[in-house]
Amino acid sequence: MDITNSNINVDYFLTDRSKPEEVIEKTKKLINYLAPEGRFILAPAHSHTEGYISKEKVMLETVWKYGKYPINS
Repeated sequence: MDITNSNINVDYFLTDRSKPEEVIEKTKKLINYLAPEGRFILAPAHSHTEGYISKEKVMLETVWKYGKYPINS
């Protein structure tokens, strides 16, 4: 899997330029990459303004839905 980091990049994914579906897919890929070995932390790569809260909410909802153990790839 080609994942260069374990953060959700706020320069694109958590801005108004991305679609919610893109945030969901990126979050699911990171969960499947990071979580099987044990505990994982998934968070935005940097702090951001309040304007991006809707995408962060999408990210968190995806973690709540798909980030429970056992992780199914």
